[in-house]
Amino acid sequence: MIRTALLILLTLAVAICGGAASVAFVMDRDIKLGAARVGSWTAYPDSGSVTADPYALAEAAVEGTLSLGRSEGLSFSAQSDDNGNALRAECVYRLTGETPLARFWTLRSEPYEYLDAIRVATAPAHGTLQSRSVIRGEDNNIEITIGPKPAPGNWLRTEGEGRTRLVLTIYDSLTQGGPMAETMQMPSITQVACNG
Repeated sequence: MIRTALLILLTLAVAICGGAASVAFVMDRDIKLGAARVGSWTAYPDSGSVTADPYALAEAAVEGTLSLGRSEGLSFSAQSDDNGNALRAECVYRLTGETPLARFWTLRSEPYEYLDAIRVATAPAHGTLQSRSVIRGEDNNIEITIGPKPAPGNWLRTEGEGRTRLVLTIYDSLTQGGPMAETMQMPSITQVACNG
């Protein structure tokens, strides 16, 4: 009797720990279902819809975010530069190129850390820019310096040390996710310098 109870408890413990580890693994690597990838940027067009997969729902619950519906906008995030290196708050990056065609967009930097293999936000966004306050070049492209020290032109602030991510949210866009999201023009992210 005791042996059977212990086997049941062991089976439950393995199932719960294995399930939690698999969810953390999938959330950490942005390999959830329905991802639209453009360069370093990843979006989940279905995350704000009734067809959202369980991993998108779990990430929203962990991070405490409210997803946009397809007709409201689309949120892209980047956790690495164009060379595949993880973005770090103490480094300086240059974001250049075109932004998606939208009525309005915001760009913010967010720090995060890993706690028990689950990503949690450590603080509100460090810095935020929006489309109406950004200086554009003659070709209508943008150039934004991202880093801890002020820079001339467009500058997006980061603080502290450790991994960070960029979130570009477009509102009222002609592209409402799906296959069109993967053909969008997104700005490139290149590392300029790093103190860490």
